[in-house]
Amino acid sequence: MKVLALLLALAGLGIAPMAANAAGFTYGPGVYANGAQRGVTRMQAAQIALRAVGGGRVIGAQYENDVRPYWQIEIAQPTTQWEVNVGARSGKVLSVIRQGENS
Repeated sequence: MKVLALLLALAGLGIAPMAANAAGFTYGPGVYANGAQRGVTRMQAAQIALRAVGGGRVIGAQYENDVRPYWQIEIAQPTTQWEVNVGARSGKVLSVIRQGENS
């Protein structure tokens, strides 16, 4: 029952329960992108990003590890899409980029 409730909660946020990043790591709620037991989960990053733009619907979440690891969260609002980058270790909002108008 708890698993079903969790899956429904994730679906409400627009987050798939499992995904794989470019490096092939699989992660889901409570599991970190690289399997480590520290840092920010995808679910936590999505919640941080939603607060940063005042709400909306998460339409994408991807773990990136360029210079430093971060979560790239895409959010849709009725008239705008946002890309919010959240530090995978710190949970700090690194950038908020307005993508443009939704049609």
